[in-house]
Amino acid sequence: MNDNRLGSLRKNVTWRTVLAGVLFVVAGSAAYFVTGFMTKAYRASATVVFVDPSSRPDTLSGSRQASGIASLLGVALPGGGEAVRAMAFLRSRLLVQSFVQSRDILKAFCEHQLVACDKSAGNTSESDSPLGQAARIFQRNVLGIAQSQTAGTVEVSITWFEPETAAMWANQFAAHADDELRKQTISESAERQKYLENAASNASIVELRQTIFRVMESQIYEQMLASIRGTFAFQLVDPAVGPSEGEFVRPRRAVIALVCALVVPALFLLGSFLLTGKWT
Repeated sequence: MNDNRLGSLRKNVTWRTVLAGVLFVVAGSAAYFVTGFMTKAYRASATVVFVDPSSRPDTLSGSRQASGIASLLGVALPGGGEAVRAMAFLRSRLLVQSFVQSRDILKAFCEHQLVACDKSAGNTSESDSPLGQAARIFQRNVLGIAQSQTAGTVEVSITWFEPETAAMWANQFAAHADDELRKQTISESAERQKYLENAASNASIVELRQTIFRVMESQIYEQMLASIRGTFAFQLVDPAVGPSEGEFVRPRRAVIALVCALVVPALFLLGSFLLTGKWT
């Protein structure tokens, strides 16, 4: 009985089946070996916490009182929804482009030939310029922004070819976002002050003018706090650290090896079937 089963198994295991098995091993091993020479990319992540400037104890009572008065005057003061606004700002193209420009990241992109840095090129639009291309690639392929609703944190990740550079850029981007949001808040507050000054000069009622002055005081106080605070909105609680040489995220060697190990034997068996009409 056992001899009959063994004989039947030997008849079914043809040279095509054996060769397909060999191709599975050889293709997978070769792919895994070749990917070892590919350029590796590393990911470093920094964790930040959004701290709403308008909800801090030093501004809470004054901002609530001023917001009620300002709404009567048609002036929108910062308040609810600041977290949503801050996250949108963190993902904005303008922030990414200013970071790429301020940190001279375009030079690194040119060295790795990720953008066309030919200075002899003709006039191009801002989006097609080397800086615009670098900002677009940085936003899509290098920068990662992930918000945790449960923990209330934001993870800023950078994927780059040098692990230490990835960690440095992740920490710098968090600090740059905090500084740019501070500047934007101060600028918007200054614009509101100009509007309120004009409203005060045109107000004929003394009580109304005094009310406008109280709102102006809150705006001046907001500017002062924004200028002197060390951390304005994005507090870095867990700085990024460069991963080790073996902790790369690309190429995914095991996945590539598995795909090659499956595809090559499958193509061989398919070709054999088309030529002979037999799978094995």
